[in-house]
Amino acid sequence: MLSMFESNTIANRARQANKGKRIQVENAHLAILGGTTPDGYDRMWQKTGGGANGLQSRFIPVGTTTGLMPVNPRESTSKAMECLQQVIMLAQKPKQTIYLEGEANKVLTDWWAPYQKTPNLSMTRVLDMVKRMILVLAVTNINPAAGEDLMDADNPHIAVGADLAKQACLFGDYVIKMRERLNPMDSYTFVQAFENAILKVFEKHPDRPFTERDVMTLLNVYKKPGGIGSFKQAWKNCSTVPIMTQIGYNRKGNPAYKKAA
Repeated sequence: MLSMFESNTIANRARQANKGKRIQVENAHLAILGGTTPDGYDRMWQKTGGGANGLQSRFIPVGTTTGLMPVNPRESTSKAMECLQQVIMLAQKPKQTIYLEGEANKVLTDWWAPYQKTPNLSMTRVLDMVKRMILVLAVTNINPAAGEDLMDADNPHIAVGADLAKQACLFGDYVIKMRERLNPMDSYTFVQAFENAILKVFEKHPDRPFTERDVMTLLNVYKKPGGIGSFKQAWKNCSTVPIMTQIGYNRKGNPAYKKAA
């Protein structure tokens, strides 16, 4: 999968299917689109090492607050079909040279500068994603008044102004926020996954006291792989490190904890 994301050539040895001969595929393109709940997204990365090997950073998480789909989904509208035809036409038109105007380049540079000062995993490859978004916005927002024409093979140049660059940068902010909210840390066991989740709870609310039951409820332990047994072991491990320290008891007499100093 990593090779397919980085290039359009892939090779693999399928011994049983092809008697040990290497299969070479060229001009291949990989695109993955899927949907899941936040809990499902968390579990999807367990035991993959997706954070360490770079696979996770190649996905763009997009969230929605829309409710369940209706029993009878609406049919595609004429507007949706019109948009689809426009995309098909764009794909068939001549290649273009897309470049940033001076002001647009400054917008992109100024936007990225603060992130560079405090780098974190949520920022990985986001700058490249923003540049790709600029390409998409450029060809879908042609300005005929500026002499831009996708059918003009003699002058295949599209200038990107500051406005489109700002839109792409806002998309970059969105991707980073979604990753911070949804992306789990690397884990190779259910216990380690719970350890990471417990750490995240205390890091997100450093001044708030939690009992073990509070954390169990927040993490929805009963529906997670490994269940209570894995959580109990993870809680014990986090107490030993320590990730949290006991500060007293709640009204029911249960130990309450805060993030360790």
